[in-house]
Amino acid sequence: MIDRSPTQRLEGSPTVVLAHGYALDHRYWHYQADALVEAGYRVVLWDQRGHGRSTAAESHAYSIKGLGDDLALLISEMIPHGPIVLIGHSMGGMTVMAYAGSHLEEFAQRIVGVGLISTSAGDLDKVNWGLGERGGALLARGLTALVTTLCLIKPSSGASIRCVGRSSARCMGCPPTAPWCPRPNWR
Repeated sequence: MIDRSPTQRLEGSPTVVLAHGYALDHRYWHYQADALVEAGYRVVLWDQRGHGRSTAAESHAYSIKGLGDDLALLISEMIPHGPIVLIGHSMGGMTVMAYAGSHLEEFAQRIVGVGLISTSAGDLDKVNWGLGERGGALLARGLTALVTTLCLIKPSSGASIRCVGRSSARCMGCPPTAPWCPRPNWR
């Protein structure tokens, strides 16, 4: 967990908690965290379960509800008092929604703002891209296989992979141990 406090905190300002997406880590929020701290906000970042420097769990322990419970624990330990703004990208947004669903009373009392970026509240398996049920299922399986295959190809094979976006920590789906998966330079 990383707790960044400004030298001059805005009086009564909420603490901002930034939750990263799948296959990323707390560094995804580098520029946003800098800007928020400069503006006078306390910022809390962390690596979600199985990401970045967090410890891995048994495969059965990974669930969106579990991530929501992790966020509840982070809040109770790092931000025991005061208003909070939660911002989540992709899986981080799902984490925020899971926290709200499982800890509704605490959520209602403490959370004064929520930002959800490129996320879903569920039923992604039902998105059919206008191709009907069977066509959508085929496209989803094909895209999943393509991403997995691309991220397992080593550069020595002549193929290249390029992540889009300066704040992407690694390609979506790349195993964190893949040394060939490109990563931006972080300060």
